Amino acid sequence: MSQPTYQNLAMIYDQLQQEIDLAAWADYVQVLETRYSRRDSPGDGQDGRPLLLDLGCGTGSFCLEMARRGYDPIGIDAAGAMLEQARLKAAAQPGPVSCLFLQQDISRFELYGTVDLMVCLLDTINHLLTPRQVRRLFALCANYLNPGGLLIFDVASRRHLAKTLGSSFFTRTRRNTRCSGRTAIASPAGSAGRSWFSSIASRMAAMRGKMKPSSRNTTVRTSSGPGSVAQAWRWPPAWAT
Repeated sequence: MSQPTYQNLAMIYDQLQQEIDLAAWADYVQVLETRYSRRDSPGDGQDGRPLLLDLGCGTGSFCLEMARRGYDPIGIDAAGAMLEQARLKAAAQPGPVSCLFLQQDISRFELYGTVDLMVCLLDTINHLLTPRQVRRLFALCANYLNPGGLLIFDVASRRHLAKTLGSSFFTRTRRNTRCSGRTAIASPAGSAGRSWFSSIASRMAAMRGKMKPSSRNTTVRTSSGPGSVAQAWRWPPAWAT
């Protein structure tokens, strides 16, 4: 969805996303961090807390969940209305919450320093439409991650969009809110308009065994959500340089 779409959805976005178990996502992220992070120093947050960057943070729900778990989150999103909801939610928390929300394009973001952990969840990367945007995003992540830090992201693959969702029609009615839409995936054969990102999952799988050594010693992982098996490789992969 485009930024104007999210601007219009901001007031009801949490209603549409309420079935997502953010606690399970947070548990999963922490398991991955414990298992694969190679940081050997305290976090860059206040009092040594880990500094977390959430790329495409939306209304800030995941940032707030991680703040309750002892992280200092920074949330980045392109939609100002979504960030306004995030700030309102942070202000409504019962205790002090250390969350910073910035309105930026995730493929062009800028920070004042490095962070300990990055996440880009719930198919956010699928919003990037060109290889150049994706390469730029990953280059920025490598630049702003502390040595040994971790980037955790997921993508909706072509198989998921074509086979799992197919051409299904979805509709939801909740009080005065109605959301509906249809997924339609064209055949990739000979399609000039084929989205580059629709095949990224297969490209990531093909990258295993072809990893380029990383001077930053940063591990990148991808997963399809809590309970799934994630794949890992050293950053940056050859195709991103």
